[in-house]
Amino acid sequence: MGDSRQSVAPQSVVPQSVQSVEGKKRLILPYSQSLVKAGGRYAAVLTADALNLVTLTPNQFNIRDQLGNSSPRTITGYDMIRLTLGFLPLTDCAPLIAARELGLFASHGLEVRLSREPSWATVRDKLAAGVLDAAHMLAGMPLASTLGLAGQPKAMMTGLCLAANGNCITVSKALFERMAAIDPDAAHSSENAARALKAVIRLDRSTGRPGPVLAMTFPSSTHNYEVRLWLSAAGIDPDQDTRLIVVPPQRMVEALKTGTVDGFCVGEPWSAVAVDRDLGRIVATKHELMPGTPEKVLGVTVEWADANPDTHQ
Repeated sequence: MGDSRQSVAPQSVVPQSVQSVEGKKRLILPYSQSLVKAGGRYAAVLTADALNLVTLTPNQFNIRDQLGNSSPRTITGYDMIRLTLGFLPLTDCAPLIAARELGLFASHGLEVRLSREPSWATVRDKLAAGVLDAAHMLAGMPLASTLGLAGQPKAMMTGLCLAANGNCITVSKALFERMAAIDPDAAHSSENAARALKAVIRLDRSTGRPGPVLAMTFPSSTHNYEVRLWLSAAGIDPDQDTRLIVVPPQRMVEALKTGTVDGFCVGEPWSAVAVDRDLGRIVATKHELMPGTPEKVLGVTVEWADANPDTHQ
């Protein structure tokens, strides 16, 4: 069972570079090996405040001295100190990566192993089976798992939001060019883009051409709700005028490249990757559609939380 996990090898604690932004220090962290495989040269950018680090002046800023070489505190009363946390290769898994790389877990006496997973369904199933102790999850997954939606019911919960916002709706370059030909203002707002897509769908229907295929990451994901909201606001019926399918985040760009999908809604960095490779165009963001709503959480089973209350806290 343990052999099926893809662990993240220990990395240097020292950041790739340090920049001063508006008087605050910003850490530019290299991705761990697992993320390099998935995201290439894309790096996680985190502020010290976001990591709950102390505010450091330029003279004090030495992350190795502050965290990397500090001895873990001896904390008695922890129910479990050796943990395996699952994650998907997305920018918003960065709090877990950073906490491991900067020694934050170790400073609390925890030995954490990170396990890169291929899909949200795998995360859900491994967490339910006890293969993972906790996991980077879609905000809706603990509730969906508790209710038994798309699987056997397993009571799950979360006590920590890892990220808000961060998703984009991206369409293929070919589809966007058709949208822009109908409405040159399609690039100016998410509303204009949706109306232009409606015009394309209407034109295609008149010639017998099927509606666009759009991908999202999981039925109970915010991506599903966001793409449906974007379409519906323009009078597009998501179930009648388009075909929505599930594609794991790290496979979205390839699906766009091969023409398997005409667009997708996914978390970063995958929309940025599509744009960088000149395969797609971002037409809407979660911040425009559902600003400030939770996106990813740290999920655990209720059974695990009850058995390990101190560790969970």
